[in-house]
Amino acid sequence: MIKNILVPVDGSPQSLRSAKMAVRIASKEGGEICLLYVVKPSSGDYSGVSFMGYQLPEELADKVNEEWEKIARNVVDKVAEEIQDQGVKVHKRIAIGDPVTIICKEAQDGGFDFISMGSRGIGGVTGVLGSVSSRVSQQATCPVLINH
Repeated sequence: MIKNILVPVDGSPQSLRSAKMAVRIASKEGGEICLLYVVKPSSGDYSGVSFMGYQLPEELADKVNEEWEKIARNVVDKVAEEIQDQGVKVHKRIAIGDPVTIICKEAQDGGFDFISMGSRGIGGVTGVLGSVSSRVSQQATCPVLINH
């Protein structure tokens, strides 16, 4: 039985479709889903970067990361709102780090039955699969359902 589905979201139409599919599956199985947004942190290395002679402050990385966390909360909340009427318990989580590493670790540590994710996210990588979905499908210890 499928009781626990991890759904990485990033605001793309594909990730919303993945969440909707996960909810349909979970509602038939009496399961739950966890929406996960992974913020890839800014490196903070702005050495040598300038704009019209103005050197960017190192604190800019912290500000960028704060703004991405706000975006992440907004995306997770909106996706949860879109799927809330299906009678499935929805958990929301935001993590910071490498998306592939975090998704695979969360899936394994959380005992998820499978991952439902979009084939391509907001990065728009060309090809059949995006780089994150491709790498997750290769590295995850549970099945990965990739939605187009």
